[in-house]
Amino acid sequence: MKSVLSQIVGCEFIRDYDYFFFRHTLSLRSPLKLLIFPLRSLGVKEKNRQDNNQEEFLRGTLDMLILKTLTRGALHGYNIAERIEQVADGVLLVEEGALYQSLHRLELRGLLDSEWGVSENNRRAKFYRLTAEGRAHLERTARRWERVSEAVSRIMRLA
Repeated sequence: MKSVLSQIVGCEFIRDYDYFFFRHTLSLRSPLKLLIFPLRSLGVKEKNRQDNNQEEFLRGTLDMLILKTLTRGALHGYNIAERIEQVADGVLLVEEGALYQSLHRLELRGLLDSEWGVSENNRRAKFYRLTAEGRAHLERTARRWERVSEAVSRIMRLA
């Protein structure tokens, strides 16, 4: 793992349980951003079944955010990630690898359709759009997310 970490210059590494947080230490004009990567992506093996459940929950959350982002119309991958970051006021940053894995998985499940087109900067890009099945899945997932987030909020207020 040290070899991977030593290749990244200008970052401070903060370890918190199963994640590494990378914070820029170089002087940058843009606002400070915090990138979060699972340790597994850095070559650290899984710990236990609970980690798998948490990872599945997080993966489902990203899928839901992608589906919701596409309710306004077709977008290519970069625009999806950009839109999520923009709506979340920069709090959520989508790692490119996680984004394209989710897009591929959603397409295989029939929740998204895609077609090749030309992006706003005249480059070839794959544009994704929500299917009818994807809309129905999003509605179910959003209802479940509302119940979970309300329960967590209650616990945080009362516990």
